[in-house]
Amino acid sequence: VEFDEGDVVAESILSGAPTYPPKPSDPPAGASRTDEEIWKREVARYVNARVDIDKGLKQAYTLMWDQCTQRLQDKLEMGSNFVIVSAAKDLMALDDMIQAQAHNTMDTRRKKCGPQLMQKPP
Repeated sequence: VEFDEGDVVAESILSGAPTYPPKPSDPPAGASRTDEEIWKREVARYVNARVDIDKGLKQAYTLMWDQCTQRLQDKLEMGSNFVIVSAAKDLMALDDMIQAQAHNTMDTRRKKCGPQLMQKPP
């Protein structure tokens, strides 16, 4: 089964966790040499797919970071775990941080504007 790296990265972002292909199952006991060789190649494809997916997630991290405004980047850099997230190029953690920042901003605006919006005009 072939995996499209872009689709897998998008699926990973939506699910909040890296999405990897299923591991190949072990060959049956007493498998022929041909079946063992096929299994070895399946394992190699699996490992390569995981490496490609991890590489794609790290590239997507950079793209997502570059799309942030300087103001948002500054706020994210003040986060307690930013150094770890940045060093690992952890796309899911960056997305969580951006979402938290967005919700915090919306909550702040609601608190500032909410009382005026709730009052009926005279």
